[in-house]
Formats: sequence, structure tokens, C-alpha cells
Amino acid sequence: MFRSQAMRLAGGSDRCAGRVELWRSGRWGTVCDDHWDLQDADVVCTQLGCGYALSVTGQGGPFPPGRGPVYLDDLNCTGKEDNLWSCPAVVDESDCGHKEDAGVTCSEMRAVRLTGGLDRCSGRVEIHRNGSWVSVCDNCWNERLASMVCTMLECGTEAIQFSQFVPPLDYNKNDTQWYYSCSSNAQNLWQCREIINNPHLCKNSKASGVICNGHQAMRLAGGSDRCAGRVELWRSGRWGTVCDDHWDLQDADVVCAQLGCGYALSVTGQGGPFPPGRGPVYLDDLNCTGK
Repeated sequence: MFRSQAMRLAGGSDRCAGRVELWRSGRWGTVCDDHWDLQDADVVCTQLGCGYALSVTGQGGPFPPGRGPVYLDDLNCTGKEDNLWSCPAVVDESDCGHKEDAGVTCSEMRAVRLTGGLDRCSGRVEIHRNGSWVSVCDNCWNERLASMVCTMLECGTEAIQFSQFVPPLDYNKNDTQWYYSCSSNAQNLWQCREIINNPHLCKNSKASGVICNGHQAMRLAGGSDRCAGRVELWRSGRWGTVCDDHWDLQDADVVCAQLGCGYALSVTGQGGPFPPGRGPVYLDDLNCTGK
């Protein structure tokens, strides 16, 4: 590729997802999201060897704004061009700011997530490949691979639990099964060998899962939805509760914020509407600032 046609995706979790940036005249610049669509984005994904465009983003999207000039605006690609410079567009005359930088997620984006657990740092391991999320068969799964996933997700560096889940973690219906074989030098899953749907390697397997040591599980129980109820904390393999001594809105704000439930409207304790819990009482006399 000529340097004048160099392109990259920045600000994403992988080289195949992010803000579109072009190299020109010794500087990286961006593309405006005006009329930015899947046909334009297909050109980017193809040029980068990242498959095809799954989705496009612009103002308000997940990728941070860029810097430098906005090189292209009002793109109108067919999707078959070799690069964005070959598409009809307004060049070097954009009225866009960087809040309107165009982005794309391509089908070959590689990502990992944990689903079905108590929080984002626990659950069944799922890998994003070829435009969909797939499971990892547990015949290859061990503490080292599980710890890799924890590190990749910024959920700590070690796996508290990586096998013998009760109940066992089943595959999703029609799920593709992936098997990983990692050398001693591998630092993350992307440096490992990937084997897809091998009936011998994944025979009689379940889906892989992990609970990371950065996992800080909390839930509200006994209420009408997930944002109201008795405060419960997960620790050492057991759910426990919090005492209402000095329990106030500042303490409760921490709970609501951690659960993505906004801020605390009211607090309850003895005689309140939520039924009593079971297990240990982990915390008492809390004195949070709310931050």
C-alpha cells in the first residue's frame, strides 16, 4: 500500500474497529460522518483486510474523537473502490468537527466478553469472530487461558474460578465452538492458534467460563426490578447483605452507580418493603461519600 493511501482504525478494542483515520501530507486525519454508510465503510474494512462492515458510527458513537484535519466529507462510495480517496467526496473542505468523526466495526473485529454472570467480569467466555459471538469449548480451558481473558478485559490478572461451574455452562443454540491452543509465549488469546468446530477436540465439552479476581459482584434482591431491592454482595462464594446502621443516600449512591441504575432516590432498612436476606452480613456502619 502506498503511504498516501494508508488508513487505520483508532480508538477501538481491535485493529478492525474504530475511528477512520487517513494518512496524508505527513499527518493523520479523519473522515466526517455526513452521509457515512455501510458502502463507504465496506471500502475501509476491505482495504484493511477486516472483512466487511457490520456497523457504522458517528457523532455520539463509542470511539473517541480524533485530531488533525478532516480530510473527507459527504462520501458516496459503491463499496467496490480500492480506497476512500477513489470515492466521490468533498475533499479538504469539510465543515465537520471531530465530534462527527466516522467510525466502523468490521466483521473481523476480534473481541472477548463474559456473559450470563454476575457482572462483566464473570460468566461464559464469548469471542467475536466473523461477525458473530461464539463460545470456547472447555476441553482446552485452563487457569492460564482464563487469566488471559481476565487481563484482556481489565478484570484483574487471575481467575478465581474457571471450571466446575454449577450448573455447567451450556452452549447457545447453534453455537460455533472454538478451541484455543496457546504456546508458552502467548500473552493473550489472539496470539494462540484457533481451531473451529473440531468434533474431536470439543467432544462432550461444555462452554468455558471464568470468574476474575477483579470481579466485584453486587445485586439488589427482593424488589420489583434490578434497580430496587435489598443490597447483596458476593464474596468467597456466598451472597451476603449490608447492615442498615448509618445507611444513607451517599452509601446508596455508590450501589446505584455501580449497577448502572442512576442515583439513589431513597433508602430502606428494618421494617422496609424488601424481605430479609440470608447468609453473612458483610458490611456495617458504612460512611461513603457517594463518589
